[in-house]
Amino acid sequence: MSEKILIVDDDEDLLEIMAERMGMRGMTVMPAATADEAFVLIEREAFDVMIIDFMLPGIDGLQAIKTIRKMRPDLRIILQTAYATTEKESEALAMGAWGVVEKPMDLDRLTRLIRKKSNSS
Repeated sequence: MSEKILIVDDDEDLLEIMAERMGMRGMTVMPAATADEAFVLIEREAFDVMIIDFMLPGIDGLQAIKTIRKMRPDLRIILQTAYATTEKESEALAMGAWGVVEKPMDLDRLTRLIRKKSNSS
């Protein structure tokens, strides 16, 4: 089964690289540059996992998680950040994220996390 992943990040180069590399791992990737763009995509399509950056224009990743939880409580969310702290990770997990990964991301590790989680559901 091919996992369908929504990646939300305002870094267009990162989105392109992630889409290409995760695509090579057999995943279907949909990019979004803002939380608002992600909200529209979530209303229209089903995703297995969403990877969302902490620092986004408009609202940040933690605020977006609150909204997404109301829209799609079943969506597995990974918060990605270059500024990881224990406090931020705890807050994200308390809001319903199932993981926090640091940038630059280890794509092999991220792939294992996505596949482990999606295979157990």
